[in-house]
Amino acid sequence: MTSLSVLQGMVLDLTAEGKSPRQIEAITGVPAAQVHRMVDQLLEKELNLDTDSKRKLQVYRLEKIIEALYQRVMKHADRDDVKNLVEVMDRINSLLALEKERDSAELLRVTDYQAALYIGSLKQLIAAFQLIAPNQMTTDEWAEWTATQLEIAQSTLERNAGQLEMGAN
Repeated sequence: MTSLSVLQGMVLDLTAEGKSPRQIEAITGVPAAQVHRMVDQLLEKELNLDTDSKRKLQVYRLEKIIEALYQRVMKHADRDDVKNLVEVMDRINSLLALEKERDSAELLRVTDYQAALYIGSLKQLIAAFQLIAPNQMTTDEWAEWTATQLEIAQSTLERNAGQLEMGAN
């Protein structure tokens, strides 16, 4: 967001709080007509901002809401205020994409666990095949076949994990 003067920031904050130009005039001493023009100009600037600047502006607004709700929660511990505070914090996390970092880490842990489980199961299955048909292949053939199956499984898991990761982003 372009830097605002203290007065512009105050006018924007009071407008965001739902104050009318006359109420803002009473607080700031700026004539209501000038307040109205200032708000129009500030909002016009906002509409022409790039996505990153709009995100910063939204974060600023949400942080103001969080400050107000936090103070209310600390004073009154009202259930609705707590609920609203949590919802606003979720929105700011979403806006900043903070949940994506957590989701990616969780996905990686789950994928690693599933891969280890799959490879372990494959090794047990191969051992069971060897017990059932020990003379089907020589020891060297069993070792080569086992290594090949594990390599195929590993590359399949890595390819699938890469596709999951691309989908998570």
